[in-house]
Amino acid sequence: MLLQDNGKRLSIHRAYRARPDLEADLTVEIDDKTLAGQQAQELIWAELGLKPQSLEGCGVVLQDHRLALITGKESDISDVINDLLGLYTLSQLVPALEEASKDAGELRKEIHHFLEAADPVAKWEERNQQLQEDFRGLENKAIDAGFSRESLEEPGASAFSELASVAQALDISEAEKKQKVPGEIERLRKALGSKRKATAVSGELATLELRKKELGQWAKTARTLLGNLTKHDQKLLAESIKGEMVLSSLNAAIAEKEAKTEQNARRRQELQEEQGFLSACYNHLLAHPEGETCPLCASPFEAKELLPKVKSRMEGKIASELEQLKQQDKLLAEQKNAAVKRQQLVNALQEEHQKLLQSLVGLGQQISKVGCCWTVPLESEPLFLGPALRRQLISELDQFIGKLGTEEQAVNADFLAKQEAHAKLETEVFQPAESRINRVSDLLVPIIDAADKIEGHGKLRHQAEERQSSLNQVLEETTKLAGQLKRIGSALSKHEEDSAAAAVKAQLPQISDWFRQIAGNPDYDGLAIQTCVSRDKITYKIQATSSLLGNLNDAVGHVLSEGDLSSAGMALILGLTAGRSHRMGFLMLDDPAQGMDDTLQANLAAALARLDHKKQVIILTHQRSFAEALKRAGAAHRKFGAWKLGKIQDE
Repeated sequence: MLLQDNGKRLSIHRAYRARPDLEADLTVEIDDKTLAGQQAQELIWAELGLKPQSLEGCGVVLQDHRLALITGKESDISDVINDLLGLYTLSQLVPALEEASKDAGELRKEIHHFLEAADPVAKWEERNQQLQEDFRGLENKAIDAGFSRESLEEPGASAFSELASVAQALDISEAEKKQKVPGEIERLRKALGSKRKATAVSGELATLELRKKELGQWAKTARTLLGNLTKHDQKLLAESIKGEMVLSSLNAAIAEKEAKTEQNARRRQELQEEQGFLSACYNHLLAHPEGETCPLCASPFEAKELLPKVKSRMEGKIASELEQLKQQDKLLAEQKNAAVKRQQLVNALQEEHQKLLQSLVGLGQQISKVGCCWTVPLESEPLFLGPALRRQLISELDQFIGKLGTEEQAVNADFLAKQEAHAKLETEVFQPAESRINRVSDLLVPIIDAADKIEGHGKLRHQAEERQSSLNQVLEETTKLAGQLKRIGSALSKHEEDSAAAAVKAQLPQISDWFRQIAGNPDYDGLAIQTCVSRDKITYKIQATSSLLGNLNDAVGHVLSEGDLSSAGMALILGLTAGRSHRMGFLMLDDPAQGMDDTLQANLAAALARLDHKKQVIILTHQRSFAEALKRAGAAHRKFGAWKLGKIQDE
């Protein structure tokens, strides 16, 4: 919390999260107004004068800033001192101007190289020369093809003259006045195509060609059918010699064999039943030789007489009949299998026969258009079983093929005659017209296009000259800018050096006085700061000085102890922030007594108490001895018990 003389209060709160390395949430309360985030940060900068890179400098001196003045790199020392002196912006501006000057020089070189490698006017001349060479090449090509040089002086007029002659030869209307050459070429080509198709000879040729194609297709189909039908007839004749060809008869034969086999099966069952009964009787008689009456019918018998009869019947007649039935079944199965195979063969032949008939029907439908037909009825069963009908059909098919051949010859003769007439018309009328059109398209149109390109490119000459002039102007301005930036940078660098030397000289007595009060070193009782320019940037070298022995002057890092180095750092900060470039109403120091013993801490506390009372000084420290020294010097204080997870814990 910060207070002003007028009672204005500024409270800064930072709510840290679970991990201390995470960014904290910032809020600021000023009187009764609360702000957060970026607005809170802007308010802090505005109220405390902490705007980064401000000429007012920074009133918050962190431990790293103080140590950088003594033990830091040359660049770190320069950054801190420039900021404390209010020269931060100026110190950054000089290298920026130097860099801008270098960039302008590089840009000048790039433009210069571009003008050398890609001069717009030179490029225009190069392109113009190429277009002229292309144009002359096309002209020479047209002259070699028979065009006169005079006709090529006006290639457009010559092209229309040629095309008008073609239109007159083809009896086509003249071109429209606004028509361009490519459009006229396309119009004449379409008209030429229409003329070709519209001639009587072309129509007759197309009709004859269709007829030739139709006759050829019929002849091909008929010859294929003739061959297949002849082979089929020979196959049927051969198979009719081998066996039955009527499917109904084969089906009846198969059914007869199956019925006989079934009858034999029933008879076999009867005999087997009788054989079983007799076997049981025989065994009974053998077991009861004294028996005199049948156990079933109670008829009297004599076992001795009955046994031979039963055995004879069982082993003789029944067994013989069963064997006969077995042989009959085997023969019936063979006969049935033969009939089934024959049935399958006849079925396959009939399927083949049916396909041939379907093809003949299809051919017959086609030739019926020209008055031809088959006199033999295309009925499946009669033709399958009737070799005479098949031979008659084969004869008719052969005669039809002969007729087709005769008609084909006549059509071919007529076609050749019409073709010759068409060729004559092509040679005398159409091809000359087409050649003249192509000559214009291939030779004159490219010349016309090339002339248009030359004309269009000629219009770009002024643009190329303007572009070249603009680039030359940019080159001149860039060269001037590079020089100006270099001169400004040199002047600013000199001004920065003078300003730094003057500011250091003005504050050096106070800096040495602060060092004597805090350090109390018997040998070194003052500090000196040397300023110089290195790589376009002001650098500072800090030395410890002795008023008693001048030859003891040396760099502070070489001759001062840790406590004296800390004293020197604080003396530099307190002295430099007292300059006119600073109008701060407060100074915040982070652990300024680090590395100091109790005596130096007491000296620092006393020195801080003697600061201008208009400055509010806020000191943060974890050293108890320094805190006690500050209290003895009259400082108000607040004690924090701990710092945990980014939060202050009061005792």
